[in-house]
Amino acid sequence: MKKLTLVLSVLCLFVVTGAAFPAPSERYSMDKDGQSVFFRGTKVCDTVDLPEVDRTVFRWMQVNTPEPSVWIFNPYMPDKTPFFLPVADGEECVNVFMPDEEEVFIVELKSSQNKLSMLVVCDMKGKKLFSTPGKGPLYWIDGHRCLFTSFVKGKRIATGASVLQILNDTEDDIDVTPVAEPDELTDYTAEGVEDDDCILIMTKVKSPREWNNPDRNETKTKITVPVPAAG
Repeated sequence: MKKLTLVLSVLCLFVVTGAAFPAPSERYSMDKDGQSVFFRGTKVCDTVDLPEVDRTVFRWMQVNTPEPSVWIFNPYMPDKTPFFLPVADGEECVNVFMPDEEEVFIVELKSSQNKLSMLVVCDMKGKKLFSTPGKGPLYWIDGHRCLFTSFVKGKRIATGASVLQILNDTEDDIDVTPVAEPDELTDYTAEGVEDDDCILIMTKVKSPREWNNPDRNETKTKITVPVPAAG
């Protein structure tokens, strides 16, 4: 993978934006080497080379007025203009990922309204193609599949583990396969991928009432589950 370039000093971009926010592609750009960020042709920020981080290659800034949005700077985009993702009120960008050889982003959004996170798959124009309750980190099985901690909403918010698979940049080619589903006494948290196995932490309690107890008596066990077959 290419050495990654992250944008420094995001706060300086807020200084020059002013009160109105037209589409960021009209205002911001990066040079062809990903070394600097420009505002309407004027250099406003330098960039710095950082060690490679697995498929999280972006720097973003969140703009909450007048329309909430996330502006994502991707040094590998051909025209180096920011990616623009509208978000709902109360949603906050937590992280941004990009699969290999797919023209999509995976954005982790956290909601202040329901205290859940969502993994949103969107195309390069900001159109949301798919979303599923869950949170990172994402553990990549290959360039198209990743393991994540998924949320199952019922009598309580329980966590399981699932695999998100992206075969193309359309909604019909995006799929989620559960690998471990919670029940009244058991939760699962994704911890990694090793060879052909998903690494999970299984948390068990003796009574469903224990989940509401901050000092609950629980046991945690590391387990492995085979990676599901590719679709």
